[in-house]
Amino acid sequence: MMIEKINLCEVEVVEIEGEYKQLKRNERTVPAMLTNYAVEQGKRRGLLKTSLISELFAIYSSIKGSGNADLLSGKMEELPPEVVMDIGNFVDESKISAVVYMGCIGANPKFDLSYDDFLMQYNAELQEKLQTYVNLMVGLQGQDKNAFAQEFKRLTKADSKKK
Repeated sequence: MMIEKINLCEVEVVEIEGEYKQLKRNERTVPAMLTNYAVEQGKRRGLLKTSLISELFAIYSSIKGSGNADLLSGKMEELPPEVVMDIGNFVDESKISAVVYMGCIGANPKFDLSYDDFLMQYNAELQEKLQTYVNLMVGLQGQDKNAFAQEFKRLTKADSKKK
C-alpha cells in the first residue's frame, strides 16, 4: 500500500492594509492509505456511492492507453496531461476528497476530524488532489501486483473482444 502525505490547515481570511489575504494556521501533515477498514468506513458513512474497483480499472486503462504503463509500477509523481483529462471523465472532485479522507482514516483509524472538518482543512490544488487520489487508488492493488496486473489484463482483453 502506498502511503501519501496529506497537508491540512485552517485557513483564515484577514484584511491587511486594505487587501484580503489567506493565513494558514495549525498546519499539520497526516499519513493516508486506503485499507479495507477505510473503504468499509467510506461505505458506512455514505461517502462511496460506487465501487472503487471500477474506477481503479478505469485509471489503469487510462494510464495504459496513454502509453505510460510504467507509471503503474510505483508511486506516480506527476500524471501526464492526457491521463488527467481522461480521469476527469469518470471522477469528480467530491469523490476525490472522499477517497483522500478515507485514506486518512485508513492510516489513522482514530482520525480526529469529521468529513466536514476535513474538507475545511484540506486545501490542496486540484492537480495535487487528483495525484493523491490516483496514488491512493493504485495502492489498492495491494502487495500482489502481479495477480492484480493479470486480472487487469484479463478484464481488458475481455472488453476488447466485445467491441
